[in-house]
Amino acid sequence: MIQSWLEELNSQTNMSAIKRKLNQFRNDFEWEVEDSGPTGKRGGHRQYDKLIEKLFNETSSAISKEGLLELFLNELDQQELCSQVLTAFVIEAVKVDEKTEQYEYYGVSQRRLHEKHWQNFKRNVLPNCCSNNFLNKTIIQRQSIELWHSDYLEGYNGEFNSFVSSPQKSADHPQNHRSFWLSAIPLPSNSNRHPSRGLFLIYPAHGEESYRTVPAGANQELRCLHFLGIAYQQLEHQLRNVAEQVSQQRSTLLNSLAPGLLHHEIGHQIWAISDIAQLQRSVLKRLLENTTGQDLERQV
Repeated sequence: MIQSWLEELNSQTNMSAIKRKLNQFRNDFEWEVEDSGPTGKRGGHRQYDKLIEKLFNETSSAISKEGLLELFLNELDQQELCSQVLTAFVIEAVKVDEKTEQYEYYGVSQRRLHEKHWQNFKRNVLPNCCSNNFLNKTIIQRQSIELWHSDYLEGYNGEFNSFVSSPQKSADHPQNHRSFWLSAIPLPSNSNRHPSRGLFLIYPAHGEESYRTVPAGANQELRCLHFLGIAYQQLEHQLRNVAEQVSQQRSTLLNSLAPGLLHHEIGHQIWAISDIAQLQRSVLKRLLENTTGQDLERQV
């Protein structure tokens, strides 16, 4: 097809005719790519499928939960995934009051975000989120966010607005309006040492005010997020099983060693008492041999 178009272009002498042919060729070519359908999209899907496969392979290789999360963030940041995510960041929740179930939130990791913005967010925004219902639902109650637009997020009060640059002035986007797409997955933990976390992905706002469109690749990355959550919980389950096994083996070991340890300790104490008694008899014998009468009574 391309060769035939080139031959036709070579036969054209008028510049405007050449431009018309080039535009027609571009339209035909774009139509063919679009018409290819699943075949054209399959290459991008494979990259995400490989990431999902890598996540589950790592769960069987004794990787830590922090290592798995780091792996996901690094893979997501690779250029070959062609991700349109503006930033990916992790927030963890630490319980500060057992009675009121109150939590404090801390930013622990981020990608594709200016360090100054991240530091400002941790210093100025997160300390004021102690009773934030939006974060509480995601991280504590473990509710994922299925690619919602920020304008329609229940409980959202602009916590992440500083991560999104102000849009250009237009009728569809007012001057001070900041909008974006957001997806998130909870990363639960039952360990006090490693608090529960939430992984958030922010995408640019596509489409018009009346018809918003999801950025390319966002649905595939949401699929990867869900698999990350499953892999993360699988690691959490493995760690709990290991902890239970260690506890059981420790109890079994102590039960098996206890009689021997008790016998050893009692025997040690008996020998010590016996040595003291023998020393006392020796001292008393010497006293009896070398003293008599009132001197013996006074020394005893």
